[in-house]
Amino acid sequence: MPCQCHERKIIRLSTGPHYAAEVCADCGRWFRWVPRPGAPARRPAAHGNLLARYGRGYCEMCLRSVDQLGPRGGLVAHHVRQYARGGGPQRENVWILCTSCHLAVHWLRERAMPADEG
Repeated sequence: MPCQCHERKIIRLSTGPHYAAEVCADCGRWFRWVPRPGAPARRPAAHGNLLARYGRGYCEMCLRSVDQLGPRGGLVAHHVRQYARGGGPQRENVWILCTSCHLAVHWLRERAMPADEG
């Protein structure tokens, strides 16, 4: 059943890739992710199509080729230094990873690195 309330609140997140969430003040229903203050709203065109630009058909972490990843796997472009923290589209800042390795990198980033790094 959809939420009938009209008041929303912002909840600051201490872990994870998102800065904060906008939720219903009464029932807690999620509405949207809230960007970090001062972060650009959209990535510039130079960040587009990094997979096509730098990808070689395999994961740079586990070295599996795209045809070994299965139907739910794929390759993604990962910013070593996060875009929201000033990371650019340069080759030295982009890793081409399979979805499994990408999740592992973010899991480690969230749990092993201080919030002001990476």
